[in-house]
This record gives sequence, C-alpha cells and structure tokens, in this order.
Amino acid sequence: MYGKDFCRVYNEFGWNYYPEAFGEQLGIWLLGHPLPGKTALDIGCGTGVLCRILKEMGFKVTGIDLSEDMIDIARNAGSGIDFEVADMVTYRPEGSVDLVTCTGDALNHLSDISYVERMIGNVYGFISPGGYFVFDVLNGREGRSDEPFELERRGDVRVVLQITREGCVTTLHVSTYKENELLFEEKVVETFYEPDSIRELLRSAGFEDITCEDSLNPVSSGHGTTLFFTARHP
Repeated sequence: MYGKDFCRVYNEFGWNYYPEAFGEQLGIWLLGHPLPGKTALDIGCGTGVLCRILKEMGFKVTGIDLSEDMIDIARNAGSGIDFEVADMVTYRPEGSVDLVTCTGDALNHLSDISYVERMIGNVYGFISPGGYFVFDVLNGREGRSDEPFELERRGDVRVVLQITREGCVTTLHVSTYKENELLFEEKVVETFYEPDSIRELLRSAGFEDITCEDSLNPVSSGHGTTLFFTARHP
C-alpha cells in the first residue's frame, strides 16, 4: 500500500488540492450541522492535510492510514495530531468521536462490499450520539478508461497517470520519470460501489439523516467523479 518512493513524490509534488478543497467545504458544512463535541478522526488520512485543517478548526484530531510511509510524512508535518498506522476496517479509538471523515476515495480501496459493511458498522460503534460520518466514494457512472497523460511536472521529473476500468474495478497506474528514464511505478486498485448499497449499509448500521450528493454543499459546484455521503448517529 503506497511504497516509500510514491509517498515521497506524492508529498513533494504537493497533491494537496483535494483535501484542502474538501476541508474548506467541510468548514462551511459544519456551520449548519453542529456537533456534540470537538473530536475528529480522519480515516485514510494520507499525509495528514485534512487532519491539519481540522486542527486549525479547533478539533482534537487523530489520523489513521495503512501506509507507514504516509504516516511518517504526516507525523513530520503535523505536531499536536495523533497519527497511527491502522486498518480502517477494524480500528477503534479509545473513546467516542464526534466527527469521522474518510476522503480521497479511501473507502474505494476496500476490495469487497463486506469490508465496507464491517467498516461502517465499526465506525457507528464509536461515533458520539449526534456525531457525523462524512466520506466520499467514486461515482461509478463517471469512471472510464483513459489514455496516459502527464499529471504533474517539476523540472525534469514528471508523473504520468493512466486510468483503466474493467467492470466495477478501476486501476490507477502512476509512473514517475526523470527525463525519459522510468524511476518507479505504482498501481492503485479501487472498487466502485453502488450508492444505494452504501445507503442501505449506513441505514442498517443505525445511521440517520443520510445524504448522498455530488457536492458537500448545495451552493458548491458538483464533482462528477465523486459522491459525498453524510450520516448522523442518532
């Protein structure tokens, strides 16, 4: 799960635009959805960008990720935040949490709907009454196979991305070159899930006030490849 070279390039190229944009929209969303307290858990936190934004909002934050290298980067960049290497399906904090987030397609890294069901049930077990689970998933209706394209360039180093799809599985092929020499490749496999299936899992776990939209806030423009779920613990 995300080797050291990939994590280094991911961090150095500054692929922070998505968690930064999500953090801004989350701040707006929270104005209309008060929480019972100020504790937050970011599942699949990567390099900890959203965790740092949540801390700036006044939350006591924990971030977890399965990648040790991502967590190493997060720890070096985010003082005052508890970062842990942990499995999103089974992780349980010591106490309850008022806000749980899971973004950047992290849930789609789970390869089977049974893992999604276990994760949702597990999260429900530690969210505070009145707390929220806010997460995103890939929109399966938008996924397609593409030709390789240059994602980023810095000096003589460039990152090339190709997306391929077969059935409900999409694969991101990330190749990093220095001039024309291939430095390394990373393959990320993600699984699409039907929104109705996820709604039913949330409902069965006990969540209420479940929403699924292509933007977190009605005033914001939609994001065709991403769906945003919110669910409240009663």
